[in-house]
Amino acid sequence: NSADAAYQVALNRVQDAREETRQRLALLQQRRAELDIARQQLQETALSAPFDGVIESRFANAGELLAAGAPVASLVRVD
Repeated sequence: NSADAAYQVALNRVQDAREETRQRLALLQQRRAELDIARQQLQETALSAPFDGVIESRFANAGELLAAGAPVASLVRVD
């Protein structure tokens, strides 16, 4: 009968909505993980000198990939 058909249609819509919700939550979790990785990578790009000074010469350019511990610039202390 039509009431049973309408109920079945509504039930299918609920199941579809639940599945879409699960998929979107999984995508959200993935995007949050990607954001955490991007934040960590950004944090690892910051350089700070152990003293106040100015850059005397640069050994690398912005965006250049360097090995860990590779010199980036030469600093001159400012007193």
